[in-house]
Amino acid sequence: MMQKNNLIKVAAALSLMSAAGVAQADTMRIAHGFPAQSIVDDTFKTLAQHVEENTDLDTEVFALTVLDLKQASPGLR
Repeated sequence: MMQKNNLIKVAAALSLMSAAGVAQADTMRIAHGFPAQSIVDDTFKTLAQHVEENTDLDTEVFALTVLDLKQASPGLR
């Protein structure tokens, strides 16, 4: 349970850090490299639901989405 709370805090922090870039979008897309129905996927779905309930944004969560080396920014390599 504590791990899930920590993941929710991390997800919330990430969403706040990217809020400036998301403000112009109609849809917030969240991609992660974990399997569907994992604790990480559930956490991001909870975050997405919270965002939809409290903003005018639609959200999409994509599980098992991993960038290849060409798609990753230099900071992620």
